[in-house]
Amino acid sequence: MKKAIRGRCFIISNKMFFATEADEKGIQRNKLSTRHGTEKDVNDLRTLFLQLHFEVDVQQDLTRDVGTLF
Repeated sequence: MKKAIRGRCFIISNKMFFATEADEKGIQRNKLSTRHGTEKDVNDLRTLFLQLHFEVDVQQDLTRDVGTLF
């Protein structure tokens, strides 16, 4: 017997973060670091919500300029 889908789970996984600032030579450099480990977090969350019978949609490294997600 197959369980009915309860709903949707939308996971946003940002590994890369960007914010620039000028260094001592005036060159723009990224001042934020990469978030390592996000792949494991996504896999764990996906597994959990699939076990709870949700549809799972994962988007990675979104920016504030994405607009509409659906």
